Amino acid sequence: MKQEAIQYLALDVHQATTVATVRTENGSIRMRATVATEASAILGLVRGLGAQLHVAFEEGTQAQWLHDLLQPHAERVVVCNVRGRSETSNKSDRIDADWLSEQLRLGALKSVYHGARSVATLKELVRCYSNLVDDSTRVMQRVKALYRGRAIGTKGEAVYRPSQRKIWLGKLDGPGAKMRAASLLAQLDTLLELRRKARVAMIAEARRQSGWRSYSQCHSSVRSAWAGSTIAIAEKDCSRQSVFAEDTLEGTARVRPFVRRIRITSKQIVPGHPEQSGAHERMHRTLKAETTRPPEQTMDLQQKRFDEFRNMFNNERPHETLGQKRPATIYRPSPRPYPESLPPIEYASHLETRKISHNGMMRWKRERIFTSKTLTGEWSVLKRSTTALVAVLRTGAAGPLR
Repeated sequence: MKQEAIQYLALDVHQATTVATVRTENGSIRMRATVATEASAILGLVRGLGAQLHVAFEEGTQAQWLHDLLQPHAERVVVCNVRGRSETSNKSDRIDADWLSEQLRLGALKSVYHGARSVATLKELVRCYSNLVDDSTRVMQRVKALYRGRAIGTKGEAVYRPSQRKIWLGKLDGPGAKMRAASLLAQLDTLLELRRKARVAMIAEARRQSGWRSYSQCHSSVRSAWAGSTIAIAEKDCSRQSVFAEDTLEGTARVRPFVRRIRITSKQIVPGHPEQSGAHERMHRTLKAETTRPPEQTMDLQQKRFDEFRNMFNNERPHETLGQKRPATIYRPSPRPYPESLPPIEYASHLETRKISHNGMMRWKRERIFTSKTLTGEWSVLKRSTTALVAVLRTGAAGPLR
């Protein structure tokens, strides 16, 4: 039985319509069409082209929806990012679809990962919480601007408290200003309640993710939920600000208190000498070439490629820098166990301590003072130097309060 030929479908997606171009294996254009950007119309087009179908479209607002819609009906779905390519010819939707179909046929498109359906719910909850935080912050700023414009000081958060609302409304002159302030405060009450519910739902969903336990050891619940909603967490390499940053409060990365408490030290390159991280960069280059070009269509298949590369890199491939030995033959694991959790830090009873909140703030003499988000959730001891008050964590992170 003759095998069905592969067809290459490119979609130029817009809000109302989608322009489609279908190419055959030999590069000739079989069909051009314009359909409505609706599930029924797009699926009708795809189903009429057979099972041996590769589909490509650009990253955009509707990319995740379209990827999930077409995944069961096509052999391969590629979501690509072609922004930044030079435009040397006329541009139109038809020309874009023709060009995209040809690049798909040639295998020249770099895929953007869209396979993590398991975190789709968490992503939406994180977006919901983030939007509510932005909206409530905007309303708070408007309330303070209303009072500031009348030379009324609003230090702290007392102006937002329902228990003091009558006092603050009484400081305003004129019914218009009072009406506006009351309306803004009513909006704030609603937003804060919605924000609380969204936070609870977001964290509950994040706890169902596999990476929650390890990541929450170093970060607050909100940041752990946000990190869990992303496909990958990019870490800066050794030539830039790394997770093991220098001993300053501002330079300390958020994971550093946890790392220091389990007695892990780090080595850094000399500033201005990126050549010292050559081996590190070369390993990343090899890893990307062997495992992500092109990427797999699902997380399970991608993880399988990572596992195969790790086995080859450690157990089969000899390394020149190791005297043609394999890493697994000379590696010795640390005798110290990696802790699942850390006990709370204990300080002497005569020392003044404060707990750092989720946004890096602490209370001192009826004021809220910013220290660093690095110390989120940690208890810090306060010491007075000759020039400033200093927050010190037993791990060694320290810095003047601002």
